[in-house]
Amino acid sequence: EKRKTRHGLLGISYAGIDPLDEALGGIQDGQLITVAAVPKTGKTYFEVLIAANAIKDGKNVVFITREMTAIEIANRVDIYFFALNAEKHKLGKLSEVTEQKYFEELRKLKDDKMLGKLIISGDNQHGYGVSAIQAKIDEYQPDLVIVDGSYLLEDEDGGKAMWEKVTNITRKLKRLANSTGVPIIQSSQVSAKTGKIGKANDQSHMAFSQ
Repeated sequence: EKRKTRHGLLGISYAGIDPLDEALGGIQDGQLITVAAVPKTGKTYFEVLIAANAIKDGKNVVFITREMTAIEIANRVDIYFFALNAEKHKLGKLSEVTEQKYFEELRKLKDDKMLGKLIISGDNQHGYGVSAIQAKIDEYQPDLVIVDGSYLLEDEDGGKAMWEKVTNITRKLKRLANSTGVPIIQSSQVSAKTGKIGKANDQSHMAFSQ
């Protein structure tokens, strides 16, 4: 019945991207999903799209950002929500008409009871690991957690090499998703040596890469 009424979608939509939703059934409870790509190819923007769509659908999202500030993430969400010109928004050069409309829409969103909440944690203090994400889940009870740049988390198991740290963090995030039932999306960078744009990567390049 659920599949029928939601056209095969069992979980939270992948930003309304139909081929992904149809192939994967959406982002489902207890899943750990990894977005891996070379730097500067849009991993964070893809996560922002997912977060913005989820909160439009009434879902609460915790967004952990280890590579950017909370304000940078919030700005990207606004750009998506209000179809703003990214460059003009960044430089404070929106037209007067666009700016007024933008502020009006922000005020409306503030009072929208159907909208989910976006909680952004952008602090880069030392010692921020998976246990801190567990605390955020306990505090906010979100429907989805996004960890941008999970390889920058503190490895609380004390791994020495980068692959070991990333392995430990990934395993703990998977256990956290399983135990809480909250789906977690993490992003990680593919090694620049094996991830040259235009060249195919196999799974040995992708697994536990920085």
